[in-house]
Amino acid sequence: MEPPDQPDGLGRDPVYDVPDPHVFPQPRPARGSLNSVSLLDRLLLTQSVWLQLSLNSATALHILQREPPGTFLVRRSNTHRCRVLCLRLLDDLAPAFVASYCLQERAAGISLEGSSQSFPDMLHLVASYCQSRVLELFSQCQGPPEVA
Repeated sequence: MEPPDQPDGLGRDPVYDVPDPHVFPQPRPARGSLNSVSLLDRLLLTQSVWLQLSLNSATALHILQREPPGTFLVRRSNTHRCRVLCLRLLDDLAPAFVASYCLQERAAGISLEGSSQSFPDMLHLVASYCQSRVLELFSQCQGPPEVA
């Protein structure tokens, strides 16, 4: 004799049945979840993590060596008197595994040193490179520039 259908929306064999979507609706992404927050907003919310202007190059290197490739931070270079974008590379791309790029800040905007592409502010610069991964390609083709 077969057991009767379960009133909770499951069929006879719950191990193999798919739950009834009317009884067990699929969860919707929570309001304010990372899926609904733009990249610019995420960068703004995490700015206190990646904008570390008081770090020196040795400390930045120490922090980034323990992080996955693609992790970045922005610090101030006392030697070059500019902000520096530090990017964690893949282990086999460079002996130092961190590339550092001087940032040029002008009235027209901010850019990587030597780049013709300018952005209105630091958030837009970082967002653009996060989306395009241009820094990774640049570091693979030309090797990381040295910035102290």
